[in-house]
Amino acid sequence: MIEMITRRQLEAEVDDWHGAMCVTCGRPFPRRDVRYSQCLVCRKVGQGGKIGLNDKIYLWFQKKLMVAVDKMAAQQKDPPESALWWLQRLESVQAELVATQQELDRVKEDASWVRGRMVAIAEERRQAREAAIPPLSTDMVRKMLFLCHPDRHDGSEKAAEVTKILLKMRGK
Repeated sequence: MIEMITRRQLEAEVDDWHGAMCVTCGRPFPRRDVRYSQCLVCRKVGQGGKIGLNDKIYLWFQKKLMVAVDKMAAQQKDPPESALWWLQRLESVQAELVATQQELDRVKEDASWVRGRMVAIAEERRQAREAAIPPLSTDMVRKMLFLCHPDRHDGSEKAAEVTKILLKMRGK
């Protein structure tokens, strides 16, 4: 069964669309998606698509809209920005927004790369530090115990403290 849609539902759906100026014919067109820079008719003609009655009706409305905009502008002695100007400005701002979003994506990628490189450098430095100080062998700990034993230093507290640490290391 075909679902019926009301005019009010259709109007609510198109309320979210944006206006733009066609880069080919210079006429305003409704746009749901910022990827499109041409009106429906110019897109179809450019792709060699079939132009139907609905496309011709669309074109007729585009022409009538341009005539109305031109009449409005002509009637104003000191015209404020026309609807056409606002549509062009909107198109410009939307293009800037897309460019800014692309730049933000590039910056995020760069930041991610820098973060990864910093982690890699930190790991390389840690490994270099570990490589620079060789682990103590059992033989080396034995020699250190011999040199630091409190009996060789008149019962020194410092010698006793170091000896305890060395004994723990030898126990591992």
